[in-house]
Amino acid sequence: MAYATLAQVKQYLGITATSEDALLTRLLDAASAAIDRYTGRRFAALTATKKIRREHVVDDVFFLPDDLRLLTQLVTDEGDTLLPSDFVPFDPPVRLLRVKNDAPTWSIEYTADVTGQWGFSTSAPDDVVQVCIRLASWMYRSKDAQVFDVTGQEGLNTLSTRLPRDIAQMLDPYVVLEVMPC
Repeated sequence: MAYATLAQVKQYLGITATSEDALLTRLLDAASAAIDRYTGRRFAALTATKKIRREHVVDDVFFLPDDLRLLTQLVTDEGDTLLPSDFVPFDPPVRLLRVKNDAPTWSIEYTADVTGQWGFSTSAPDDVVQVCIRLASWMYRSKDAQVFDVTGQEGLNTLSTRLPRDIAQMLDPYVVLEVMPC
C-alpha cells in the first residue's frame, strides 16, 4: 500500500492527463517500499502474527522485530499464552515487551508467536506522506535523465543516484536504531 495517493503525486508534478497513471502508481509503491527499507519500519499498521526466536528473549523482555502498536497475545512454543494484561503497559509503537512480575509462569524453548497490530502508526504521518510524494516525483523525473547508476564523473555534470538529501533528512528521525540482546 502506497503512503500517498495518485492524485497527490499528480498535483505535485502538475500532471492532469491519465496517460502516466500506471507508471506513477508503480512509483508510489516503489517510493513507499524505499521509505520502509531506509527507515527499517512500516508506516501503515497490519494485523499479523510474528515469530520471536528464543535468543531475542532476555529474562522477562521480548525484543520485537518490528514496531508493535497493539498486542493481542503471545504464545510460546511450550504452549503458554500471555495476554496484554500480563505485560507492562506501553505507548505504541514499541520494539520490546516486558512481562509483569505477577504474570503467569511461562517458558520458551525455541520461538514464540506474537499476534497483534504491527506498524509505526495506523496510517503514515503527514511528513512521510510528503516524502513519498517527493520521492515518487523524483523517480518520475529521473526516468528521462539518461543517467544510470552514476554517482559522478570528473569534468562532467551528472545526476547522483542517491536519495535526494532533503528526503533523507526528513526520514532520518524515523530510522530504527537496532537494539538486540547480546
